[in-house]
Amino acid sequence: MNYLFRRISHRQFLLFDYIRLFHADCQHWPTLENTCLYFNSNPRRTRVSLMILERHHLIEEIGGRFHIVDRHPLLMPFRGTVK
Repeated sequence: MNYLFRRISHRQFLLFDYIRLFHADCQHWPTLENTCLYFNSNPRRTRVSLMILERHHLIEEIGGRFHIVDRHPLLMPFRGTVK
């Protein structure tokens, strides 16, 4: 999943990490208001960053809460024979 983070900026990475840690601590997903309060930023700027993460299919908004998309690792084809 590291190759996906090369395409997003440091701010989007911090948002993704915040969503992951918020879920681990509170056992539910953050809302836009929680995120804006944590980063002390205006909702429009935070919303744009969250939309970028949604466009890259890293998070999705369900019922006003932001969930991390469950990604299973892709199987990579092997060249030659597998030993």
